[in-house]
Amino acid sequence: MTVEESRPILDWLLGHATRYDFTYRHAWSQGDVVIWDNRCTLHYAVHDYGDAPRVLHRLTIKGENFC
Repeated sequence: MTVEESRPILDWLLGHATRYDFTYRHAWSQGDVVIWDNRCTLHYAVHDYGDAPRVLHRLTIKGENFC
């Protein structure tokens, strides 16, 4: 497909995947831990935690068929 042919399909897929009813917004409390799988989700970090530190730990698991 050309870019012109594929762009409407990609736009539709992204619009569908990011619909409000498919999103999760976490209301942070002290001590919370949130875990997600980047292979199976879309992730966008919203800077809504003020001056609190944002600590991230990454774990990579080698294997197949985890989704």
